[in-house]
Amino acid sequence: MALTSRTAWRDIRSPLTVADLRAMLVAPSRGVIAFPSRPYDEVYPGIIIGDCWMATDPVILESLRVSAVLNAAQGIGQSHLVDTDSYFYESRRLPVKFLGLRAIDADWYRLEDWFQVAADFIHESRRSGKVLVHCVQGLSRSATLVIAYLMIKLHMSLSQALQTVRARREIFPNDGFLQQLIRLNNQLMDARRVNVSWL
Repeated sequence: MALTSRTAWRDIRSPLTVADLRAMLVAPSRGVIAFPSRPYDEVYPGIIIGDCWMATDPVILESLRVSAVLNAAQGIGQSHLVDTDSYFYESRRLPVKFLGLRAIDADWYRLEDWFQVAADFIHESRRSGKVLVHCVQGLSRSATLVIAYLMIKLHMSLSQALQTVRARREIFPNDGFLQQLIRLNNQLMDARRVNVSWL
């Protein structure tokens, strides 16, 4: 689903709802939730979203020339966490910068507390190569952080950022994360309106 001027205008004039975002996410798959069909996808130049299996495969990471890894599901012992850290990559002779976030894929989890940290890491990492942002499936946590990055650093609207990522990978952030992205969108729109009014 391509971004239309009507959709972009909606971001400004009347805030998006979770239902609006869900509709955008399922539109390319004819109204059904689609799970990722590949272990990884480059969703924007220099930004790869992937799953936990490709994130732990040195051969794939080296072949993709990944120079930084953001694990949005760092941890040990639970099925929704991925046990990697800086040492994991060092021991496999992969010279990558690493950021690990122990985020939970649940409506109640405040992933928005990490939006700025993740955006700064992705932005800096893109200057020197490709960055992999992953969780377990590359479906919810990692996708949310990449969307937030596109909004914060590249000044995309929420609908534009979401559709940019969805055009290249099947994603479906949970409703709580979608609501947090709506809040971020509103904050950024308000800040930009204030900045423009000072010109």
